[in-house]
Amino acid sequence: MAYRLALNVGWREDLATRREALLAKIEAADRAGVDSVWVEEAWGRDAFSLLVQAADRTARIGLATGIVNVFSRSPGALAQHFASLDELSGGRAIAGLGSSGPAVIEGLHGAPYRDPLRRVAECVRVLRALLAGESADYGDAAPEGARGFALAFRPPRAEVPIYLAALSPRSLRQTARIADGWLPIWTPIEAAPELLGSLRERLPDGGAASGRPFDVRSPGPVILTGRPEAVRAEAKEALAFYVVRMGDFYARHLERIGHGDLVRAVREAWRGGGREAAAAAVPDAAQQSCAFVTADAAEARDRLARQAEAGVTLHQADVDTDDPAEAERRFRALAA
Repeated sequence: MAYRLALNVGWREDLATRREALLAKIEAADRAGVDSVWVEEAWGRDAFSLLVQAADRTARIGLATGIVNVFSRSPGALAQHFASLDELSGGRAIAGLGSSGPAVIEGLHGAPYRDPLRRVAECVRVLRALLAGESADYGDAAPEGARGFALAFRPPRAEVPIYLAALSPRSLRQTARIADGWLPIWTPIEAAPELLGSLRERLPDGGAASGRPFDVRSPGPVILTGRPEAVRAEAKEALAFYVVRMGDFYARHLERIGHGDLVRAVREAWRGGGREAAAAAVPDAAQQSCAFVTADAAEARDRLARQAEAGVTLHQADVDTDDPAEAERRFRALAA
């Protein structure tokens, strides 16, 4: 079977030295039929700048934020960003949104981190209205006497797909109600069927949200590489970093789905020996369950098949090469 692939650009990527290489890989992914490219933001570089450049150099690939948070920009500003990206790309923008966490929102943006679920819901509601040509309505949150404005231009589409990053049971319920897709992260593939089953039970219209099929992006990537040991070590380091340094959201999520021993081991190792010790405490099996790394294209496709069986509809995938022709060939091999 054919697989819809999603290329992810991480927030740690160094655009000062790797911008052309990344854009060349995105161009290769576009030629190979990869569904979409997702650019992270966190507290690194903003997501929209690279996506606008990618829009200028590609023809069909979807251009997604993966993710931008709902606190650091107003819903109106986000609507301007996504409407502009949709216009510049000829209707290829995808809104990937999330609440991030207090460390980023308060520490970097100086904004209060309050009622994240309410903020997400408000952002989705206003974003949909503005993209549809309606006026912004902030309800009780608007200053007295304020009147809503509409965008002064119309993007190609009245509806840009909106995907939400969610982990907690409450946020998953909200995602099923108001979004077009779910962006999980750091979820072992073994836990995916139960989580996806619970989420899909809550979808309106017999499995469609807002009249569209509901998408689920894989919680981790499938990476095809000629240096699997080094890339697996990088994946372990990233998992350990999220468990220890990115608030308690990811640790609590892993605990809820039965991986409390992993959380305790990683945090204890970090306290005793720092980042390297914490990465070493991540078991091989846990790392491969969250981010599958292989040098074998057949193994990679077996993992894609397993993800599809679990309910994943959009598969994160990367090929570890800066040669555009080789990247295109490998993407085609994964997707075909």
